[in-house]
Amino acid sequence: MRRLLIIISLVAVVSSAPIAHAKEQRDPKERAAKLNALIENLVLVELPAGTSTEAKYAHNREMLKVWMALSDFGVEAFPAAIDHLQDKRTSFTEDSGPTDETWTVGRACFDVLYCNLEPYNWGMYSSSIPPEKYWWRPQYCNEFLNTPKKAREWLAAHKSKPLVDLQIEVLEWVTTHRSERKVEISAEDRQKLLDRLVTLKKTRKPLEPAVPWSK
Repeated sequence: MRRLLIIISLVAVVSSAPIAHAKEQRDPKERAAKLNALIENLVLVELPAGTSTEAKYAHNREMLKVWMALSDFGVEAFPAAIDHLQDKRTSFTEDSGPTDETWTVGRACFDVLYCNLEPYNWGMYSSSIPPEKYWWRPQYCNEFLNTPKKAREWLAAHKSKPLVDLQIEVLEWVTTHRSERKVEISAEDRQKLLDRLVTLKKTRKPLEPAVPWSK
């Protein structure tokens, strides 16, 4: 129960802070400690026997808030997230599209990367049968960040780039490649992504991150 109270307190503190974390000047040790604390609070707490369904649901919702707080850190969260890609500890349960699924901490950390770098792609694959016009889209994160080794190499090569430049690089790759599915590339869908790329370059405003569960 004490652990649960710590999670709630941590979420409350983070939620009251400004959203634009990347713009704040942070002490590296303080930032690392805060990020590691968030990741630790993604771990499912073993609640006492007899805990009500409502309390279990509330605990799960708090873990979702912790994930969103972690994701809001953007590129600042990437090193810590990559360090935990193989973390098999149980985390939250949520609607993944076709069914309810339980995430591991490692999967939740991978989704921090995915939902920040290519937020337009996650929703297309949140269903077991996405619209066929999206099937041609390749997934950048599954190509370059799908193992800890590849993710660390990617991070070393990209650590000086802000989120908007990373999103531009990812979207340029997505629009010039295709998935392995044997379908025609949708000219309409590809043009929409190209238009988004033009806007991204013009405005220099990063795309809002997605969430890894069905809204």
